Amino acid sequence: MFQVYTDTFFFTATINSWQSLLEEDAFKEIVIESLEYMCKVKRIELYSFVVMPNHIHLLFTLLNTEKQAAFQRDFLKFTSQQIIKALINSNQLELLGQFKSTQKDRIYHIWERRPNWIRVNSIKILVQKVNYIHQNPLQEHWKLVSKEQDYFWSSASFYELDDNRFSFLTNYFD
Repeated sequence: MFQVYTDTFFFTATINSWQSLLEEDAFKEIVIESLEYMCKVKRIELYSFVVMPNHIHLLFTLLNTEKQAAFQRDFLKFTSQQIIKALINSNQLELLGQFKSTQKDRIYHIWERRPNWIRVNSIKILVQKVNYIHQNPLQEHWKLVSKEQDYFWSSASFYELDDNRFSFLTNYFD
């Protein structure tokens, strides 16, 4: 059963200018692999996620005195670098050009600068956020699937169908 942690968060990161870069499965896979790695090295305990065409939602606990800033920096920087590399390797230079940065500290800017962090300190809020995450692909704006467990890029099937595909997830009911 979920315990009340002080470092449990609902996290939302958006692609720069709300562009639908994450429509490509290869880029969604980069996000998933990075989350899996963060779980494997025990930086986070991940309960729920969804990768949408232009944003992601995560629900996780930071582990081992992990700091919000360090997680954010490492996760967003790594996924940005991998997406940029994939765009270059697949010769999608025109698409990559849409992410040219106006900042002096980088050439490209994949993620919006200020992701949203919301502290989750009760099971009621946790369940609300899990439901929100899993229902995101069903929203009128998206209509990506008709049942939440059918959206491949979400943890919904982990809970609804006991799907083992995302075995790096932690079931908040355990």
